Parts: sequence; C-alpha cells; structure tokens
Amino acid sequence: MEGITMLKTMLPVEVLEDGVRLACRAPSYCNSQPWSWVIERSQLQLFIAPARVPPADHAGHQSLISCGAALDHLRVAMAARRYECRVGYFPSTTSLAYLASIDFTSASCVSEVQRRRSQAISRRHSDRLPYDPPPKWSEFEPTLHSTTDTQFAYIDVIDEGDRSDIAETTLLAEQLQPFESTEMRWSAAASAEQRYLRAEISRDRSVLLVISAVEDTRRAVFGCGEALSQVLLAATGAGFATCVMSRVVEVGLTRDILADVTGRSLPQVLVRIGAHPDSAALPPLTPRRPLADVLHFAD
Repeated sequence: MEGITMLKTMLPVEVLEDGVRLACRAPSYCNSQPWSWVIERSQLQLFIAPARVPPADHAGHQSLISCGAALDHLRVAMAARRYECRVGYFPSTTSLAYLASIDFTSASCVSEVQRRRSQAISRRHSDRLPYDPPPKWSEFEPTLHSTTDTQFAYIDVIDEGDRSDIAETTLLAEQLQPFESTEMRWSAAASAEQRYLRAEISRDRSVLLVISAVEDTRRAVFGCGEALSQVLLAATGAGFATCVMSRVVEVGLTRDILADVTGRSLPQVLVRIGAHPDSAALPPLTPRRPLADVLHFAD
C-alpha cells in the first residue's frame, strides 16, 4: 500500500490492513481462501476470486460461505478498532463475483466483548482430531444462539441419539469423494492409525451442530458463512476447540442424510465443538496468503 496512508474517511490504511489480515483468518473450504479485497476511494469491496474456487465446490456454495465468514471476521476486527462496517450485499447486477461493499464509520467506543471477539480470531485453530466434551455446554448454548445472526441461517445442535448417524455420514462422504484433508479423523469409524494421533481420547465427544440456509439463494448461503464466523468466534472465546466440516454437504447422498437428521432442506456446513485434552498440543495455524495477494487498490 505504498504511497497511500489514509482513506478519505480518515481511516488509516494500516488499520484497514490489520482488519483485512484478520478477516483472512476465516476458515475456507479446502483452505482455498477464495477472497479478494479492493479499496475503491473510501470503500472496501469484497470479491470472490473465481480462480481459487476448488473444483470440488461444484455449486460455489462453500466459497460463498468462506467469503461470508471472512466478511464477518472483518466486521469483528474493525469493531475492535473503533470502526463500524456498513455493508451492501451483492451490490452489482452484472458481476456475480462482487459480493459486498463495506463503508466505515467511526464508533464512539469499544466494548470488552468486541475486544474478546477480535482476539478470538487469532486464537482459533481448526483441530480435526477427537475432542473431549465442551464443559458447561448447557450454559454456553443459549449464548451461542443469542449472538448468532439467524436471519439467513438455522443453527441446529445434533441430538446424541443421531450422533452415530452423523459419524457414519461423514465417513461415507469421505469414501464417495476422497480428498487430502482429514475431516473424518474425529469419527469413531476412523482407522486405528488415525486415532492414535490423540490416543488419550478413545471416542470423540464433541457437540455437533449444523448450519443450514433458510432459503436457496446466494444471500442466504453467504449469510451461513457469517453465522459460521459468529459460531466459531463465540466458541473460541469460551475456550472451546472447533472444526468446520464441509465435505459432508458437498456429496448429494450425505447432504440428504444430514437434511433428514436436522429437518432442514438446505444444510451448508457441519461444525464440531469440544475441548482439547489438557495434554494436547495445539495444531499450528494454517498459512494464509500474503496480504499483497488479497488486498489491492482499484485502478
């Protein structure tokens, strides 16, 4: 960002860079990081980068969810820096890649809750191994629902009685559409070779929840990404481990099974929430693309 230090809203570019850097810590399908940010005068614009949409993301839904999560991460990061985001969704009638325009206004203060949410972005890890159960879940669950925007997304916690069906479904998805990731390592159906990586937990006891779209529109799918961000940051802020599982909804057969279990016709993503054992080493942060690759000034 050489040569420009201040946007027309008197927002220092360094602050915006920090916000975008944290936004890019959002989870993405197959770690594709399919976002592109453009500064146009006093406005930040979010685009999907078509070249980074994985071939397995046939409908493009998972890339929309990834970008929705990144936008919510940006909102959280900027709030902790005393800026509010005013978002215009899908502002172009001619460009499907143009997802959102973001304008900034100064906020009067920063709450402790806003600071903690922003700090959770850097602390969040995707851990695909088995978990202990999340402590005091019954106390946390109402907070999770109250802090998640459900205008476009349903949030359903899977009943314990349906848990084995979900475990078998994730394994089936892996068999039908294998890839290099390790989404199924948590499952009791995983091989002994995979389970030894966290041998102190013989059976995963995480809470499973499903985020589903309220309608079959791009806006609703994008909103599921925003809700995903809110779920992950709330869980991380409470000290829980999390893992996003998307492959299960990209295979038609397993997506239908998930829909039957939840009673929702449009499941978009499965999330595991639990606790690391005390002896567990945290996984390293997944590398992110350099800021210069994802943030540009308009020509």
